[in-house]
Amino acid sequence: MLAGFAMAVIGGIALGLAIHAMPLLRRALYPLVVVFQGLPKIALAPLMVIWFGYGSASKILMAFLFAFFPVVIATMGGLAGTPAHLIEHFKAIRAPAWTTFRRLYVPAALPSIMDGCRSAMPLAVIGAIVGEFVGSDSGLGHLILEANANGRTDYLFAALIVVSAVAGLLYLLVELAAKRIWWRGF
Repeated sequence: MLAGFAMAVIGGIALGLAIHAMPLLRRALYPLVVVFQGLPKIALAPLMVIWFGYGSASKILMAFLFAFFPVVIATMGGLAGTPAHLIEHFKAIRAPAWTTFRRLYVPAALPSIMDGCRSAMPLAVIGAIVGEFVGSDSGLGHLILEANANGRTDYLFAALIVVSAVAGLLYLLVELAAKRIWWRGF
């Protein structure tokens, strides 16, 4: 879960920055991002197992796929939402592009990026569980399937409670990280 989430955050921010910075890339990649977001990720789980095996790689990629798009969209939205009057101020003082990016765009986009991370964390948990549904002989996803197949509602509810607790705890950790960002008025 955590590896897939970390990859989604890093990759999502990088892609969001690239799409925002390069109009040609925006025209080429943004439609693909939208189309790929519309794919049912659960249908990709068997392909991940075929391509990457029953090990942790397929589960990490499923967590990544579930969590990636909220981070990309939040990054793009945060960058696009940078106040125009501040952009004009930076242009008026002839601030270098790197300074404008670092001192204006990043602080303006960071609250949105953190919102995207908040949305992505529970989705990474779901992605890892879906990966375990399809290709695992252990883990919470496997336990949920086994309990369901054997009519063990006690195990099923226990596994669901653990999944919810893990997702909630990880969400709170992301929330705490977001509160540490000083320019966000929480």
